[in-house]
Amino acid sequence: LTRRSNAQRNASVLEERQADASPSGAGTRTGAGWGFGGAAALAGDSCAAAAPHGVHGGDRFGAAEGGGDHVGPEQQHLEHIYNKLGVNLHLNPDHPLGILKAAIEQYFNERFGEKTFTSFDSLYPLVSTKANFDEVLVPPDHISRSSNDTYYVNADTVLRCHTSAHQAEKLREGHTKFLVVGDVYRRDTIDATHYPVFHQMEGVRVFEPSEWEEAGVDSGELAATELKATLEGLAAHLFGDVEMRWVDAYFPFTEPSYELEIYYNGEWLEVLGCGVMEMAILEGAGLGDKRAWAFGLGLERLAMVLFEIGDIRLFWSDDKRFTSQFKQGCFVGGGQATKFKPYSKYPPCLKDVSFWLPPAPETEGEDSSFTENNLCELVRNIGGDLVEEVKLIDEFTNPKVGKTSNCYRITYRSMERSLTDEEINNIQEQVRDGMVEKLQVELDSAASTGVCAPARGENLSFLERPWHLIATMACAGGAYELAKRREALRNFEARVNAAAANAPPEVVEQLEAQLAVMRAESAALDAETVYLRTSSTPVRNGAPEECCTGAEAAQALEASSLRALED
Repeated sequence: LTRRSNAQRNASVLEERQADASPSGAGTRTGAGWGFGGAAALAGDSCAAAAPHGVHGGDRFGAAEGGGDHVGPEQQHLEHIYNKLGVNLHLNPDHPLGILKAAIEQYFNERFGEKTFTSFDSLYPLVSTKANFDEVLVPPDHISRSSNDTYYVNADTVLRCHTSAHQAEKLREGHTKFLVVGDVYRRDTIDATHYPVFHQMEGVRVFEPSEWEEAGVDSGELAATELKATLEGLAAHLFGDVEMRWVDAYFPFTEPSYELEIYYNGEWLEVLGCGVMEMAILEGAGLGDKRAWAFGLGLERLAMVLFEIGDIRLFWSDDKRFTSQFKQGCFVGGGQATKFKPYSKYPPCLKDVSFWLPPAPETEGEDSSFTENNLCELVRNIGGDLVEEVKLIDEFTNPKVGKTSNCYRITYRSMERSLTDEEINNIQEQVRDGMVEKLQVELDSAASTGVCAPARGENLSFLERPWHLIATMACAGGAYELAKRREALRNFEARVNAAAANAPPEVVEQLEAQLAVMRAESAALDAETVYLRTSSTPVRNGAPEECCTGAEAAQALEASSLRALED
């Protein structure tokens, strides 16, 4: 109810602020800003600048004037994103993110003096593309500008991808030592460590010419030296006495750029990204005679490690079994923090969906209607936080028709209760309908765990179908069990043949009798009919949609590899 009222409140607020998103009011991103807590790294295919389709935004955000008239299907129906606006988990002092935020602010107060660093933690997440990309030197063709990665409200306005979006704004306002904390938004995959809304903390420190003159060193050297010392101290404050190392990195807005890693719990952990700020950013803010450093980190990423929280969805949970475990002050520092005690883990519900990808766009530079991020966005909007993971499990290209088939496994699991088949089947049916309508794919199966249908209208023989279709169809008809029996029969035949040369006659006779029984059972199963059907069209009155013999199904399954199915 609280989140629903937030959504209603934000409906009017968003409309008001959408028109007021000042060109100076935001920041940057590099495939994923500083590259932490969310989406992709810097590498990737180039994409059209800014908003490739004109307007990017769903019916919730609306289309601002002048933004064009095309709304990409991947940006529609963003209720699950819209409801997160204004929740501000980082402002709750008893929430793991609020606790970690307070610990970092405490460190900067202790190191530089009380309130030396101003903390901005309530800046609105709607920013201009100029602030989010241009003012932090993100190249025009950078992948992070794609609507596949970024939530566009219209061609000129986005939900910030990182807290760096406010860097230039605060520099122009005259702030020289500041932290920015807030929620950031990125379209991403679905698994235990990724969520489309997460929280970052940004830090900036500007140097006056007198400081490097007094130190007798180059301005860049002074900035880099203090930056590393400050962040090594922060890592020790959070994790204790740990081994650290610096790794050279690339960010558009800093040069040189670094990543800090620590050796924690037996492995190297990436903690944050940082660097000496590019002079072009300072010059754009009227500070061309100064130097500065900047850093950025993901709060969820560090909180999951420090508090041993295994699923990023838990940060949004209202379950008292989670919220009651954290209170202000439960993080002492130096790695000493309250460890999350998991409550009952409910069983997952697995649903597979197989489909043919849509044809490539005819217009050069136009985005395909299907991408993995688009699929994840659609699934999450329908299934919400019941969706634990969306994973590609097989890809098949049919050379006869030149089409590619994908099979994705969607894992549903509630953190608070057991799920029923009825509710998940209903969600999965909505997902399948949405994939056809929004992503323009061609479903070739009603695949869900244990039941799957053959591709309708395809001129493929049973043995020519993609292995993941064969496998799920074979499971549905019991052919998997049959194939395992056939494999056991072959192994037993080899054992009998080997024993015949050396074993006593009575032993050989006993083995041959057992072998005869196994052959009879296998022959009977070979003759049975395997029914292939969709989950929504059950077999009625002995009239299945399609069928084959058990032997044919087992043969197809064996040819496709039992090992692949078991994996």
